Amino acid sequence: MNWTNPEDVHDSTIGPITIDWDNGAVEIPLKIANDVTGTIIAQGLRLLVMPRMHPWGPARTVYELSINGEDWPDATSVQILAQTGDNISIEADTFEYIVNSDERPIAESEAV
Repeated sequence: MNWTNPEDVHDSTIGPITIDWDNGAVEIPLKIANDVTGTIIAQGLRLLVMPRMHPWGPARTVYELSINGEDWPDATSVQILAQTGDNISIEADTFEYIVNSDERPIAESEAV
């Protein structure tokens, strides 16, 4: 699975969000799978809208993530629709998505 694809973060758990006001940055950690975590990093933050109204009920997971751009380096905005129904909107100069994985690669002999 390509964990850098926004479509692959459905059901990821949203971790504690960090905002660096002085430097105009925000970091959003995601627990994607048992051995996989990711962090969305926005620099040159211009807009952060982060309601927590829970119109669909309480949850800590991602329903859908979309980026405005061809890929993370080209993105100008990111939208995270939480399974609460709340939409986190970010506009920034640059976005980066870092994935950390402890997954063991599948050997060719194990591939189906």
